[in-house]
Amino acid sequence: MDDYQGNFLRALQGGYNFGQQIKQQRDQTQLKGLAALAYGMPRDQRQGHLSELAKLSPEFAQAQQKNWNAEDDRDQQELIGYARFIKQAPPEQQQAAYTNYVLPKLRARGMQAPDWTQDTQDTILKTVNALTQYDGEGGAGEQFTLGPGSKRFGPNGEVIAEVPFAPPRPQIYTDAEGNVHWLTPPTFNSNGAPAPGQPKVTAPSGSTLFKGPDGMPITIGDDLDPQTRESILQNPGEWNAVPDGGSATLPSVDRTPAEYYGAPSAGAGGSTIIPGVRGPRKQDNRDQFVQLTPDEVQRAGLPRDTVAQRNLSTGAIDVVNKPDARPGTGGVVPLSAGEAAAVRKQFKETKDAFNMFKAFDTALAEVPNDPRLLLDGAAKGRLGTAYNNARASLRILYNTGVLQPGELPMLENALRDPTSFSAVTDPRTRAQIDAQLDELYRVIERNIDTQVESYPQLFNGDVYRQRKAAAQQGASRYKVGQIITEGGRRYRVTGGDLNGNPEVEEVR
Repeated sequence: MDDYQGNFLRALQGGYNFGQQIKQQRDQTQLKGLAALAYGMPRDQRQGHLSELAKLSPEFAQAQQKNWNAEDDRDQQELIGYARFIKQAPPEQQQAAYTNYVLPKLRARGMQAPDWTQDTQDTILKTVNALTQYDGEGGAGEQFTLGPGSKRFGPNGEVIAEVPFAPPRPQIYTDAEGNVHWLTPPTFNSNGAPAPGQPKVTAPSGSTLFKGPDGMPITIGDDLDPQTRESILQNPGEWNAVPDGGSATLPSVDRTPAEYYGAPSAGAGGSTIIPGVRGPRKQDNRDQFVQLTPDEVQRAGLPRDTVAQRNLSTGAIDVVNKPDARPGTGGVVPLSAGEAAAVRKQFKETKDAFNMFKAFDTALAEVPNDPRLLLDGAAKGRLGTAYNNARASLRILYNTGVLQPGELPMLENALRDPTSFSAVTDPRTRAQIDAQLDELYRVIERNIDTQVESYPQLFNGDVYRQRKAAAQQGASRYKVGQIITEGGRRYRVTGGDLNGNPEVEEVR
């Protein structure tokens, strides 16, 4: 009985699941059909379409609503772009801009746009103005500034405010003695401490207030010498200052700004204030030095291209810039970090290519050219790996970059593959490869010579040439694996005296 009920329930569940699958398939089919109709649907029909979608899948209906909203936004931005195009055209060309460019695009989107006529001209231009105003291009557009504290402009470029929202900030200047002072004083709290964000300085006491040329307040401190303070109070206009309601009773001393600039500061602690005016620069010591000529540099025993100057007061020579004077550099100015890194990288790649060719050369000497090589997987694999590495180094040596289609035959012509069937069965293969390697060694030698001579900042040319000469003197006449020809017969060098009497074996 239990088995019967269990089987019956499972059958019902299976039937229900099958029915649900059929319903889901039908819903998916309907959704696909409704989704296909959604594209390009008029706006007045969208709401009813969404209702049909929501019955099948609320999530799908919500996604479709988002798609329509995004489509509306794109349409709106496109219309604004068309309106800008018309508005930016000269008045005499606006009709042509609308008729020849905008109108065809609007009608291609299914919009019932009117032709430009005397009756529709005002309507079209009002629509253009409305669209550009909405986009911030018209009279109701946004204001903008070019930076914090700068002038604020209207949408048409007119100045709305000279210095909107500019935070109060102290200004400084340098007086005739080279001392740095406040032009606009910092703000102080009631306890005399600097306000937040202000430098920590001592608040002036008993000061007199003025306004500078920019309308900002200027404090004339009580530590200013009496003559200068009196001159400022009596003739503030000469100091670019305007009285701001302050007053002070000072000794009457006749002293003009010109006299002040010519006299040393009498202010305590170098706190002289000259509001709004920069005095003459403090006389520096540039006239006390003279740069040496190249001949004078040479007579002074300094390296070539050294920049030096002589102190006219003491006669001493000061070196301003000294070039790289290491042996073998020729006094060349050092390379930048980027240039030096590029040269070192190129030199390393050349050395790596040389090592790959040497490894291939060694593999050739150890693996004889014999038809049995085609059946010896280990030997063929080792020789093939060495050859592939050497062939890859050809692209570095000749600076060909990434391997391009059709480039492989060129590389094989520069260095033959010793593992191919034609190479293994050809007795001339090894001699040809030896000649190719000799040429590659010469190319590497020329490249290294060029790098050493071109960049004495990095390479000691004298040492390089000495070591190269010593290596050439000690070089062997023969090398192991080399194929030589004597009396019409070919021999492979296997060892012995490589300078004059090598051990060989005949190659058949």
